[in-house]
Amino acid sequence: MRYLLIVVLCAMQLASCNATRDVKLYKVSMGMTKKEVQKAVGKKPDNSICAKSYPDGHVEVVQYSRFELDGSFNPRLREQYWLFFYNGKLVKWQRSGRDCELEADRAYDVSIVSRG
Repeated sequence: MRYLLIVVLCAMQLASCNATRDVKLYKVSMGMTKKEVQKAVGKKPDNSICAKSYPDGHVEVVQYSRFELDGSFNPRLREQYWLFFYNGKLVKWQRSGRDCELEADRAYDVSIVSRG
């Protein structure tokens, strides 16, 4: 019985590690594809926040979250980051904001400046 309890506790600890996995944005570079970013960060994005089309392409915004464990070992949201991809390439990232579409417009403007 004691052995079973140890195995269950170890399994719970390993499962909770995924929830607290750090978002390794220091490994991300502008111009990376979504797959390259996912590999560098070490996890899939939480979800797609918004997408917006423009005459010459589109911006998609994905969100990554970082959690930490509280005193009861429950995951608690620490930070959220938005990553902006213009035509599939990373052009901007930031902490989450309030207006995804406005930030998508800014990311589009950044992509125009970097192309021109």
